[in-house]
Amino acid sequence: MALLPLPTIDALRDLLVLVDKRGVAKAAEERNISQPTMTRHLKNFQLDEGGLDVLEKQGKSLVPTELGRLALPAIQELVQQYDHLMRYFEGVFESPQVVRIGAGSFAAEHYLPRVMADIYRKSVDWELRTSACRGRHRILRTAQGHFDLSIVTHDPTQIDTMVATKLGKEHHLEIEQIAVQPFCIIAQSTSKAGKELARFATRKTIPTEELTR
Repeated sequence: MALLPLPTIDALRDLLVLVDKRGVAKAAEERNISQPTMTRHLKNFQLDEGGLDVLEKQGKSLVPTELGRLALPAIQELVQQYDHLMRYFEGVFESPQVVRIGAGSFAAEHYLPRVMADIYRKSVDWELRTSACRGRHRILRTAQGHFDLSIVTHDPTQIDTMVATKLGKEHHLEIEQIAVQPFCIIAQSTSKAGKELARFATRKTIPTEELTR
């Protein structure tokens, strides 16, 4: 069984910039390398090119696979750790403040990659460490101080109730809503429910009192 080629740190940097810039040409310009060089580096992350299952082609674009999206936070952290190590050997290392984030697969796919790519481009004196675990576990570990912050899909009432029940009312979390995810109602057009739904304009909010039926 042939071993897959291990990507270099520079190739990992190229991958992070590609995800942020969403294009090989723009990523190559950002990294100050030629487009053919960027393309060659990115083959390390394409399964059909004999590399890792991190990127896949969609038309003329390269986008992260499902596995790639989940791996991005860990890749970002690895690059940061490497940079810290190099600064240590160069004698300019200062222990950074560590921010510990708990996240699930949804946050790892939709929120953390762009945030971490943005941080990667900036000179910051702190470090992100991410851990993936179930939402209930993230909430309780944040209340206990194991995480500095966590991204969850529970509503504020659920969070407060869970923490008070499991840890006591003396534990309290600051909760901030960062997004609202809509859900959709669908039905066959010829069914009774479908005919009732047809009374509402597509993509318009259905009144709550109508949903009770």
